[in-house]
Amino acid sequence: MEFDVYQPCPVHQEKKIKFCCGKEVAAGLAEIFDKVDARQPTAALESLNRLIDKYGPKDCLLSLKVQLLASLERHEEAAAVNEQFLVGNPNHPLGLEQRSVMLAKQGRLVDAFDALQSALDNLPDAKIPVGFATAFAAVGAEMLNHGMLWSARSHVAFAAKLRPDDDQIAQMEQYLHSLETNLFTMRPTFPLELPDSDAEWRKKFENSAKAFRRGQFRKSVALAKKAYELAPHEPLLLIHLAHMQSSLPDLAALRAAWQAVAECKQLSLVQRVEAAGIVQAFSPSDASDKREVHKYTLEITGEFDDALATARASRRFLESAVEGEEFEHVVPPPRAFFYFFDRDRIDSCAGKGLREIPSMIAQALYFGKQTDRPARVELIVQGLGNSADVVNEFLRTMPQTASCGDPEIIGHVPTMELRLRHSLYLPANTARADFERIQREYYLDLARNVLPSLPFSSIQGKTLREIVATDQGKISAMAIIEKLYFSLDGTDAQEEFRSTLYEQVGIPPLPRYLPAKLGREVLSPFQLYYVEFENLDPDDFIGFFLMAVRIDNINLQRRVVHHALETQKFSDQLPEESVLLAAAKVELDDDRCFEYLDRAAKAAEKTGNLLGTVLEFEFEQRVLRGRFEGLRELLTRLEKNHLRDPDVRSRLAYFLMRTGMIRPDGSIRIPKAPSASAPESALWTPDNATIATSSSGSEPGASKLWIPGQ
Repeated sequence: MEFDVYQPCPVHQEKKIKFCCGKEVAAGLAEIFDKVDARQPTAALESLNRLIDKYGPKDCLLSLKVQLLASLERHEEAAAVNEQFLVGNPNHPLGLEQRSVMLAKQGRLVDAFDALQSALDNLPDAKIPVGFATAFAAVGAEMLNHGMLWSARSHVAFAAKLRPDDDQIAQMEQYLHSLETNLFTMRPTFPLELPDSDAEWRKKFENSAKAFRRGQFRKSVALAKKAYELAPHEPLLLIHLAHMQSSLPDLAALRAAWQAVAECKQLSLVQRVEAAGIVQAFSPSDASDKREVHKYTLEITGEFDDALATARASRRFLESAVEGEEFEHVVPPPRAFFYFFDRDRIDSCAGKGLREIPSMIAQALYFGKQTDRPARVELIVQGLGNSADVVNEFLRTMPQTASCGDPEIIGHVPTMELRLRHSLYLPANTARADFERIQREYYLDLARNVLPSLPFSSIQGKTLREIVATDQGKISAMAIIEKLYFSLDGTDAQEEFRSTLYEQVGIPPLPRYLPAKLGREVLSPFQLYYVEFENLDPDDFIGFFLMAVRIDNINLQRRVVHHALETQKFSDQLPEESVLLAAAKVELDDDRCFEYLDRAAKAAEKTGNLLGTVLEFEFEQRVLRGRFEGLRELLTRLEKNHLRDPDVRSRLAYFLMRTGMIRPDGSIRIPKAPSASAPESALWTPDNATIATSSSGSEPGASKLWIPGQ
């Protein structure tokens, strides 16, 4: 490569390389950079060491050596060289940035954060070197390891801002967004709105926001605190301080800041409940919040084939295929896999109540005899009952097995997750009406008889009924109820579950509200959920619609889309085909989904917009919902006319690969409609997912497993 000796020195930017490092060193650097470009870091390091031996430990050479050693994962040596560099340059931004990366890799999060922030504070001007993206990404990754989701997002988002073309950083940012399924923590990185005020604190507020945008998160908090000290009565500053505090590696300070917001009576009820939900989301859980997952090893005392035959003949078992990710790391894989139920499976749930429906209480993996151990069953128990009782019940059902001692703890599951997603067995012929009835009964039973008197560690082990005696207790109780409500997103019983739980606890539900200035106000996803959008003016509704459909919440999307369809609030900014496509995406009923898609395609043909997008989504839904008629013709239409439409080619290719429809030779396998002898109906679940059963079972293909909320 051509090396310019008159470019600024990477360490001392105010000087040219020729005059800072010397002409001879510059020539050696050119050789080193050539080897780096050729991906020969070891050879580059050897050349660099010869240069240091000859000309001494110049700052530019030490800095480059740190980078090369780190790239070779020789971190201890890199740290020693970095320390040598900082002895001569104690506050140098580049040295501090490099130290930050190494400290993050050592797991020393707070020290890594402080080093990075000190590096930013010591930059000579407003320009931030692109190389700082490495430190922001490294610190963000370590924050995620410590459960600091928001601060990790802030750091990785800033790394992406510095290096927008870095695929690894982009993937990390996407992963962090995928983790946020709770509306309380789904806070996007909105630009901060400056206050309409000429008050004394405005300047410090502006400087705090400016520091935040430069990645100086520590400085932004210090300035936010000074602004709040000048006007402790100003709720905007309280919220601003909490937002700034959320980017630091200090969960206790984050909780304290948002608790202050939750207690501020000048704020709206929605804002206070959201703040309480944030506090709870980042509160440490105690042992009572999780259940151990036990693995019992049971020896098969008789013939292995006889034991398998007993399980397959029993209605307490349901065999499933031995495949999928859960068995990828089991070597050798089990010979058979069963779900074990608390009672016999039923042929029909028509007319049966919740207490008559079997529940899955364990998973049984059958292993044949191996060289070093006998044939065995590994029984995995994760539930709310006593695991020893489950084992005893299994032994009574399977007389060919014997217990081999105490269980092994192989993991933990949140107790609330087990309550909300308890596994029920329903036959494949279950009608939608029966499914919805049982689902409703299940969730209302929780709302009436379980959750109101259940202790929660996030409210100091108190129950919802106990805590509502005080004003702040009501706010905390509302936050818990709303989180439980959101966890049932997309289920038909969601609204009744919420109203019943509020009624049982004895407080009115959190009401919806109309923002004073939706066009300017920056609303979080939680606040958007409670906007009384039916009374917005048309322009504000368009903006609200576009924000709402981006939030991963089916219930909100469903309400907004149906309102738009009922009121015909279409415009150039909100075309009819876009609304109909959004309606199809959240529609559970197959016929209505394809009706919306048909109308969307006709509207798109008239306007010339989104037709390829509509047809590609229709192709996906026909495959997923088993409507295979006309599928080949639809694919041909897409290939001929719409592969150049925005995102159509990439979406279609991803879907074909994900569903395994692309054969090794590149041709596409179109699914066929099931034969007439196949069951006419299958179990409907909220995500249309079913668990495949093995053909070796006593009733092949006749039953599925339902897990509420999945």
